[in-house]
Amino acid sequence: MPEYVIAIVATTVLGIFGFTFRRVDVLESKVDKLEVKILETFVDRANIDSRFDQLWSRLDRFETKLDDVIFDKIGIIKVNNYTQKDCKND
Repeated sequence: MPEYVIAIVATTVLGIFGFTFRRVDVLESKVDKLEVKILETFVDRANIDSRFDQLWSRLDRFETKLDDVIFDKIGIIKVNNYTQKDCKND
């Protein structure tokens, strides 16, 4: 089989794949834009802000509990948000 036939077949196959994947990328970007529009219309900013405030407050509580456990393990006394180490440096 001559080399030019192999080159033509390979070019055609790769061209079809490239065209298909390009169309998939275009469709994916259109779907992303549609998702953003739907979220903008059905979810208001106040709801998102309140959910994030709840999330941050839970993470703060978790961090405080984790700090208390760590301080208890290593023997640092925590009084009124100051640790024993902080008081020695003052």
